[in-house]
Amino acid sequence: MKRFLFYLSILAISTISAFAQTQLGGTLSFFHTDRPALTSYSISPDVGFSLNPKWVLGLQLDIIREEEGTNKNHDFSVSPYVRYNAAEVGPLKLFAEGRISYLHSVYKSKDSDFSTIINDVRIQLRPGIIYPLCERLDFIAHLGSLAYSTDSKSLSFVFDVSSVNIGFVFKI
Repeated sequence: MKRFLFYLSILAISTISAFAQTQLGGTLSFFHTDRPALTSYSISPDVGFSLNPKWVLGLQLDIIREEEGTNKNHDFSVSPYVRYNAAEVGPLKLFAEGRISYLHSVYKSKDSDFSTIINDVRIQLRPGIIYPLCERLDFIAHLGSLAYSTDSKSLSFVFDVSSVNIGFVFKI
């Protein structure tokens, strides 16, 4: 019986792996303005696993640091996601992505010795586009989001220039 289950699991893994394609990607960002003095940068590596041409499962890590005057904010989040490629218009793919994010944020103010720690869970639905640049490299953009935050217990819809995230995906 153990041998049968072992062979069955090998068969299941090889069947899924017949199509499976690993995707590596992510985004880097930097923002600075003098009025008010604000500097922000982030790194967000991403790994995904294509189950078939329509569905992708993945995980994204975000490391964000912001400095505004003497105030500093350090964020770290882990976001598993599922992406559904809904339509194709020529080479352009339109997708919807659902994710659940855990955010750990540390805020410190040097002026008042004030600091706070926030732990938040966010549920997001994000539309986006994928455009293939070559066989193994895609351009990806997320365009806004519909999100619920457990910290503020609020539902928000965001769509503006600051909510557009762009990056690249390399297919292994």
